[in-house]
Amino acid sequence: MALAAEAPAEASAEPLSTARFGVADSALQQATAAAAERKGWVSIDGPVDVTADLTVTTPVQIRGGPIRVADGATLTFSDAVVAPPRRTFAREDGWRGKISFAQGTVVTPSWWEDGTDDDTEAVQAALRYDRVLFTRRYRVRSVEASGAYQTIDMADYGLSGIATEATDAVLSLRNWRDGRLYRASIISDGAAEAPKYALNYACALRAVSDKTSTDKTQYGFIYGLRIGGLRTGVVWGSHAGEPPQARDTQSEFHIYDYRPRGVLRPFVGNALNAYLQFHAPIFQAQRFESSAALWADDDGWTLRNEAGVVHVIGGSLQRAIKTGYNLYGGSIVIEGADVERNCPDYLTGSVAYHSCRNGYYGASGSTPFVVAPGAKGRLLLNDTIIRRQVKPPTADFDAGNLVDAMQAPDYEIVFRDATVGQWRIDTTSGSAYLVRGGRVVFGDLSVDNEGSKQRSYRFQEGPNRIVAADPTGRSMPETDDLSAKGGWTSIGKGQGGGFHQVTADLPPAVDHAIRLHGGDTATEIETTAPMAVESGRDRVVDFWLKDQGKRGRLRLQMRWLDAMGTEIGRNVIVNQDHDRLTSNGFGQWLRFRAVALAPTGATGAKLSLAVEGGGDMLFTDLRMI
Repeated sequence: MALAAEAPAEASAEPLSTARFGVADSALQQATAAAAERKGWVSIDGPVDVTADLTVTTPVQIRGGPIRVADGATLTFSDAVVAPPRRTFAREDGWRGKISFAQGTVVTPSWWEDGTDDDTEAVQAALRYDRVLFTRRYRVRSVEASGAYQTIDMADYGLSGIATEATDAVLSLRNWRDGRLYRASIISDGAAEAPKYALNYACALRAVSDKTSTDKTQYGFIYGLRIGGLRTGVVWGSHAGEPPQARDTQSEFHIYDYRPRGVLRPFVGNALNAYLQFHAPIFQAQRFESSAALWADDDGWTLRNEAGVVHVIGGSLQRAIKTGYNLYGGSIVIEGADVERNCPDYLTGSVAYHSCRNGYYGASGSTPFVVAPGAKGRLLLNDTIIRRQVKPPTADFDAGNLVDAMQAPDYEIVFRDATVGQWRIDTTSGSAYLVRGGRVVFGDLSVDNEGSKQRSYRFQEGPNRIVAADPTGRSMPETDDLSAKGGWTSIGKGQGGGFHQVTADLPPAVDHAIRLHGGDTATEIETTAPMAVESGRDRVVDFWLKDQGKRGRLRLQMRWLDAMGTEIGRNVIVNQDHDRLTSNGFGQWLRFRAVALAPTGATGAKLSLAVEGGGDMLFTDLRMI
């Protein structure tokens, strides 16, 4: 939709001109009265000064001017008004009275321009009305729209910020309810080698709700939004790092076709009672032509949300930069979007990717998803693909993790019909855990390493196969020895330590654990009864681990059995020393995962845990899924 001004439908062929009657407001009164008698309309062809309240009841076409309204007076147009996009209404000392238009009148800021290079007052004057049409690009320091049911059509012209001192935003939407903004553009001089204005702005567009009005910035739509040459694009509530905007409603708002270019931080959400949807945006958080003075890769992001909820539907998120962040925060939903990046998401809360099947992560040696220390929430990858370079295969030379929740043991990572390409899993000679720490639900995850020396995997959630052995130590005595207990049996050589139940120093929501220590040598225990398995299926051994010793090594081994109980193979699935474990966070409670692939013909398996070299470790909630 675009706004357009139309001539009065009942305009007569010969409008009655105010030029017949003079400059004073009495001239406009006389012209109006005469036009009303003949059911015609008035043409204002010259300057008019209105010194007292005056109502023009006929349609008006303004060809001359300017029209001045004295302080304290009101000029009311109760019928249609049409004027060219040039100075029509003067606002100067002594002449700042009120002008009222009939409902549906389309105004343009050009009606209030004053011949200077600063259009701030002109645009602000226009934004007092319900329907505003831009007819050129306007240079402003800062302007604000507020109220309810306003329609603004920038017609692809937009605003150019020219603030010379610290300024909050080029455009603010404050308590702006049920509004519509079309074909908007907000820029500044950020492409200049030495910007004069851009660095003075905290952001381009800021939306705010507060207690000063019963109307809130709610139920609004923006159809088309271009932002360029500024450090920060849209701020929804408070600025990044500030206390969130209070629970004043700022929800049910939709932004279509948002396209920031050369914007270091395209979006910040920080309002407690906010829900914002982006539809088909193109987030390109890259420098392009922006000045170096405006840009710092490591201080940027694509989308940051500290409070409230933001939902991106369709479109694209691109950040081909290795430092800084793609997503930052929580309560973020990305649905049906292309996501191509070289930098991680930093997760402080829940983030969900739905049906994002064109995902690419270009950086090696870094992790796509980093969970903030102590964060609570969930990362959901649902019907989502994340691929990495195939030629040469990234999995052959990179051992980075997909998710790092090393300092967030209670954070949950959920895979549903997800595929990741070129990711190594190595818990024997390396530290490639795929997901380090946190809690994981493998609803359905494919790890596609086609073309690589690393094998591919398919993980699907199922019941815990460790059913004949105590996974937590609950049934064990606290007596520290090598006697069989809880479905575990001491095996191997050089048994110099013991295993037993402990009830102190435990991970969240757990009240028992198994202590296994090697004494001066080693201790190995194995499930007494075999577990049922299916050959050719990847299994994940997942458990809480804490290395509380000062030396030693952890080794986990699978023994595979056929239907007759005969051993047909064995393989070590974990082999890591104390230094490797503690450097990867296992000096504190953290979940450890290893992969076991049952060979052809295997129907059963036994799992052994070994602590060697005088190690001392705690285990609980052991699962094989």
